[in-house]
Amino acid sequence: MSRHSMPLLLIATMLPMLTHGFVESKYLKTRVFYEPSGCEENIFYNYLKTTTSSTPSSCGLQCSTTTDCRRIMFDRKTKICLMFESGENCFHHENIEDKDCYRLRYVASGQNYTRCPIGYYGDTCQNIIEDCSDGFNRFRPVQLISYIKPAASDKVLVANCHFNWDGMTYVQYRFSKCLEEDFNRTWTEYVNGFGHNHGEHWLGLQNMYNILQNYDSYKLQIYLSINGQGWQHYYYSFHLQNETSAFRFSKSRIKGHSEFPAGDSLTNGSYSLEGRPFSTYDRDQSNNDCPDRFKGGWWYLDDPVCSRGNLNGRRNATNFESRIHWLDNLGTLTDFSEVQIRLTRE
Repeated sequence: MSRHSMPLLLIATMLPMLTHGFVESKYLKTRVFYEPSGCEENIFYNYLKTTTSSTPSSCGLQCSTTTDCRRIMFDRKTKICLMFESGENCFHHENIEDKDCYRLRYVASGQNYTRCPIGYYGDTCQNIIEDCSDGFNRFRPVQLISYIKPAASDKVLVANCHFNWDGMTYVQYRFSKCLEEDFNRTWTEYVNGFGHNHGEHWLGLQNMYNILQNYDSYKLQIYLSINGQGWQHYYYSFHLQNETSAFRFSKSRIKGHSEFPAGDSLTNGSYSLEGRPFSTYDRDQSNNDCPDRFKGGWWYLDDPVCSRGNLNGRRNATNFESRIHWLDNLGTLTDFSEVQIRLTRE
């Protein structure tokens, strides 16, 4: 699987069955990726503890008997065992070839499953949430990587969730201390998603569309921050059309955060992108080369201005329009630590 592939499928290598008294658990081997050490500061690191183990199996056994542990990374040389609360794949800043990653399938005691992967629930982990709002009352009110399955789809997704504030599903996540993901991607990649949940990624327009079919009304949230100072803007009754209609969007009203509004660079006056088709460099519907100029896919105007915001641009481009920016309220700021696009049921 390439760096540009969304890690939605599991590698079907299984850690041997682990038992401890009446407790039984099973793990699936996943993947280890490189990220700079600063990426561990992102809100989805979900680290629990570090210990030592002689083998991956003994590391897994310690995880099975550690509250909330659902993923391990074992270093075959140093015998260090790292435990995490959620997630599918692992990352580290050095010697990734020496490390193995496993995610928990279940922990069982007798006939009942006592610990399921985040997103699954039920006596045998037989149920799965439709989106992060659906998991709002089921999981701890923190940021976790979760499995979801929108009602309109037969595909299980790996999604970044905040199980507080009515449950937020992350459509896009960017963090300046992780590897920078290239957002200047093809139409197919924007439809299906790309990147890695532990770092920068785009969930996918089709997945976003399917999530929006789960419930009558959703709020889209734009969030940008610089060194802990965040700004937000909200778009209520947010809807997407399907791929045939190029994923055009609509909304009923907007609202800025009461103290720190980001401003409306999405639907502001004559620069409104509402009703505009989504464009990528290989399917440009802007007639102004906007995806190539802004270095990312987006809803662009049929106008040389293209857009007053660029959330899918580059961190350190030489010209302003291709850098991450959000003109309304935030002006020429470009050094954003985090950029997030989130969906929440209203």
